[in-house]
Amino acid sequence: MLMEKERKEYIDREMLELERVWRAGVQEALSDAVALCEAFGQPPPPWVSTGVLSLVAGHDEKKRPGRLGNVKAARRQDIIHYTRYDAVQECRDRKGQRGIPTTWPECYAAVSEMFEGTEAAGSEETIKASYQLVARRMREGDGLRYYTAWKKPG
Repeated sequence: MLMEKERKEYIDREMLELERVWRAGVQEALSDAVALCEAFGQPPPPWVSTGVLSLVAGHDEKKRPGRLGNVKAARRQDIIHYTRYDAVQECRDRKGQRGIPTTWPECYAAVSEMFEGTEAAGSEETIKASYQLVARRMREGDGLRYYTAWKKPG
């Protein structure tokens, strides 16, 4: 009986967090919620059903002018910004270790060089701009946009 109560509390906690992330605009949280329902044999809560229906109907494909004119393009750019941010943060966290840059400009240069030829490639100025953008958004409470969906192992 206690195990069932703990299981329900776990599912409720996870669903509450996933709903919060989904309402912040991260569609991947919706697929995580569906996977959680399936894994525990639970029916989806109303917000999951609403989200799936909206997604299937195409209501989440917002059309705006420019290269970030839809949700997928904007999400892709968010991930690129976060990838750059994370690499700079890692560089700064390891500052002082052998071979690790010690100044901000050196970190931006190292990250720029590391990402050459990849989707996250950019000049030192671009890397710096991405780092500052993500840091500002996180300070302002908009960090959930960088949520990455949990993938089941195997």
